[in-house]
Amino acid sequence: MNIIYYINLLSIFLLGLASFFSPFRALELFNPLWLGLVLLWVVSTFIYRPSYFFPKSNYRKFMYIFISYTIFIPFLSVNSSIGFRFLELSQVYIFFLACNFNRSIGKNRNNLVIIASLLPFAIGSSILTLRAYQINPTVSRQIKESIGGGTDYLQSGVGGYHFIYFIVVIFSILIYLLGHDYFKKKKYLYMIVIISALLFGVNIFSSNYSTA
Repeated sequence: MNIIYYINLLSIFLLGLASFFSPFRALELFNPLWLGLVLLWVVSTFIYRPSYFFPKSNYRKFMYIFISYTIFIPFLSVNSSIGFRFLELSQVYIFFLACNFNRSIGKNRNNLVIIASLLPFAIGSSILTLRAYQINPTVSRQIKESIGGGTDYLQSGVGGYHFIYFIVVIFSILIYLLGHDYFKKKKYLYMIVIISALLFGVNIFSSNYSTA
């Protein structure tokens, strides 16, 4: 496999990890590091398959416009905090593009490998967060609102609002997989899906985030 493609896979894996793994997010240079991973994925994808970024589909073109708009308008308004927030929201579309890219080059299996590699980190974070709720039911909100104390929680692996909203998406996918014939035939995979769905569902409910 081309070394550029290995770099491409590593960048999207680390980007996925950065989207929810608290110790990663506790790093002082998290925002520049996150942006660097995004650029690394874009550059490696372009080198490996330049034509991917020039689709005939209007859907993908509108997606590029939307991502650019949501990122640049806040920065042009000299509001970097909102800009970085919208930049992070754009990763939903970046993950879609990465998934679609692997599928388009006949390597859809690598999408499953990345998800399977991220799942243990998500399960570990979920367990640590649930344990933290037993001591402090509002811990996720404190991570968002407190600077010093929030960083301490992040470093210990407890998930904040970023983690809760991440597993909301994962929870929805797991519910879908419960009805998928492939997983029904693989009993051990089906049990993993059930346990993960229960764990994430309890975590979302315990977080007390009304939107989640």
